[in-house]
Amino acid sequence: MSSGKGFRPDVDLHFGEEVAARKEELGISFDELAQRAGVSRTYLQDITAGRRGHSWPAQELVDRIAIGLEVDADHFTITKARALLEEPTVIDVAYAKVKSVRKLRAKTRATPA
Repeated sequence: MSSGKGFRPDVDLHFGEEVAARKEELGISFDELAQRAGVSRTYLQDITAGRRGHSWPAQELVDRIAIGLEVDADHFTITKARALLEEPTVIDVAYAKVKSVRKLRAKTRATPA
């Protein structure tokens, strides 16, 4: 679950949503979570708002945030895996577009002029 090479807003947003949801469940503020996790309040706010311009946080940060949220870090590993499986990849989107173009071309050829 270490940082990847590319920013994946679809996956990173899932992480932020999970952090925000758990923070709400515990009824704690960003300040309290920041103190528990040993990270800045601003960093946590950026994560939950999807404003982090990098890939998934490094494992050390995920572990610290998990401790602050009183969950096992594996909770976030599962979240990341679920997000990766649920979201279409660039290849999936490109393939769907190619199929659409092929269908359109086939229809155009089949239609008498």
